[in-house]
Amino acid sequence: MSFGEAEQLHPPTAGASGTLVIGYGNPLRGDDGAGPAVVQRLEEMLPTQWASNVSCVVSMQLTPEMSETMSHVRRVVFIDATVNLLPGEVMVNRVWARQERQSLGHHMGPEQLLAMSQETFGACPEAWVVSIGVEKMDMGEVLSPDVTSAVERLAGHLRYWIGRWTEQDVAGEVSVDVAGAV
Repeated sequence: MSFGEAEQLHPPTAGASGTLVIGYGNPLRGDDGAGPAVVQRLEEMLPTQWASNVSCVVSMQLTPEMSETMSHVRRVVFIDATVNLLPGEVMVNRVWARQERQSLGHHMGPEQLLAMSQETFGACPEAWVVSIGVEKMDMGEVLSPDVTSAVERLAGHLRYWIGRWTEQDVAGEVSVDVAGAV
């Protein structure tokens, strides 16, 4: 694979199951905290019997250390805020491992983290990026009304999909792609 080229790599380790949900962004910068807010709301909604099949992580940014955790799950959902959508609009996109010509600096994207999981630990989970359009990213911990509504809506959708995936993991079935499902 050459740099900058997208290519699907090896599937998760045989027998891998479970879902990792990573909400990242700065909760002290208004709507930039949408990713962490979704994960916190999702954790409140998840039934306790799913605890062994779902891991939720809140972080200011994606870090190389997350690649090890990713190598043990069947799928990962990344949730982040974006200025490229209207406030409260949600977009779901499937992503694959991809190398890029950049050093491990202050910003690592989901594709690079997936590639690191593959290269370092020999497994790359299925992955989706969920983007939430923001209105303001001023200092403060309050989300705008449109983003607050999107957080609630998205947490409900993720709860549904995690339920479906949990059933599939137990039955040994193939995953359902949720790109564009919100």
